[in-house]
Amino acid sequence: MDDLLKEGIDGFADLQIRQSTLDRVEVSVQPGSTFEPFHLERFCEELGHRLDDEIEVEGRLVEQIPRTSRQKKSLIVSEVADRRIHGDDETIASGQDPSSDPADLVE
Repeated sequence: MDDLLKEGIDGFADLQIRQSTLDRVEVSVQPGSTFEPFHLERFCEELGHRLDDEIEVEGRLVEQIPRTSRQKKSLIVSEVADRRIHGDDETIASGQDPSSDPADLVE
């Protein structure tokens, strides 16, 4: 992916790739002075080719890429682990079989 990031960011002032779910990646781009819409389309298409076919890649333009609390850039952000622990997939993260009924665990 390093070569994609080096070659594929024509026209981008800033970029962030965020995986919000196992099957979805969002590419946020802050356009630079030479930005053309095809830059984002080409980047998302190339990223999609490098990822699993089941993963949807969506590009969007933003005025600014958010920084961390320490004002650092985060090029790649994954929300998947957080959701598995705190969200709907908690049973998977805990090692429980998600197809099992919790009532079956009570003896």
